[in-house]
Amino acid sequence: MKDITLPLVRPAILGGALLAFVSSIDNFGIPAVLGMRAQFYVLTTRIYEALTIPNMPLATAMSVLLVLVAIVCLVAFRRLEGSRGQYAVISGKSVTPNVIRLGKARPWVLAVLYLTLVVIVVMPVFALVLTSLLRFWGADLSAENFTLRHYIAVLNQSGARRGIVNSLILAPAAATIIVIVSAMIAYLNVKARQRGAGLLDGIATVPFALPGSVIGVSMILAWSNPAFGPTLYGTLWILLAGYIMRYMAFGLQSTRSTLQQIHDSLEEAAWTAGASRLRTIRDITLPLLRPGMLAGWVLIFISAFNELTVSVLIWTTGAETIGVWIFLMQDSGFTGRAAALAVLTLPVILLLYLFTQWLTKLEARRRERRAGKTDA
Repeated sequence: MKDITLPLVRPAILGGALLAFVSSIDNFGIPAVLGMRAQFYVLTTRIYEALTIPNMPLATAMSVLLVLVAIVCLVAFRRLEGSRGQYAVISGKSVTPNVIRLGKARPWVLAVLYLTLVVIVVMPVFALVLTSLLRFWGADLSAENFTLRHYIAVLNQSGARRGIVNSLILAPAAATIIVIVSAMIAYLNVKARQRGAGLLDGIATVPFALPGSVIGVSMILAWSNPAFGPTLYGTLWILLAGYIMRYMAFGLQSTRSTLQQIHDSLEEAAWTAGASRLRTIRDITLPLLRPGMLAGWVLIFISAFNELTVSVLIWTTGAETIGVWIFLMQDSGFTGRAAALAVLTLPVILLLYLFTQWLTKLEARRRERRAGKTDA
């Protein structure tokens, strides 16, 4: 594990750690709901307050502070990434994974993992569902206090319905556009090694170092009164542009990592057999890249579907999202309605997860059939 497994998964671990750090430092929803009323502020909530005054110079100055912190993290990650070699683990040979036997430690490991999941995931979700069913927050757990009126109120509210529809439009649109564009950029950079592709990759990765609050402020500055082109502020288009800018690096990270694990010998074998580059991409590279593209699509969809940090800064009437409406209801004291709307998003995420699991199993069966044909 120390000499083989961890070095292979280190890029994913460091990428996940950086993603978690940047996502935490630029998070708006959690510190806004838990901290603003208690007069506990972070930079993102201060930026939000500056925009509501409005005080654009102050919001811009605080955004620059977030940018500096995020850039330092990105540079550190890039140096760590460049200090080690790349590993290709998908090659022409069939590899059977080994199972690690935990032995007597198995029940203890399982107990720790289950306890962690219960405390971090199950209990908050249970509290959310319970709050959405109670007449008011803090009511006794008795039969007469359980009701569906919060769900009825949310579904009867035109703004909340509009937010649901907008999120169902924006999330898949952003995920699809990002996955297609990032796959093309990653292939040109990693496999084709086209001149200028590295610059495209670098430009597309820059938003990864920009917190969501900074992207929201930059969208306002760029599209509220542009020197040329249409004014996107006040429309859904500015939200779509913000999502694409914010999550482009997610798609690049997923597709780039997958392409780096596909050994060049596979494409070279196809070229030796007379296949064109287009057929090689279609028959070899794309099938192997598909799981990474799917993973990136799901990650982007879920992130964009519940996005708040960018949306809360640039939304306008008619261009609300689910995240914005949950925050507005919670901030206005309608805790039950906010919980009900949040619970309504859970089936969408669950169905998407089940669909992803089904596709993953289907892909595994295809690979097993291909490996069987190769062995035969």
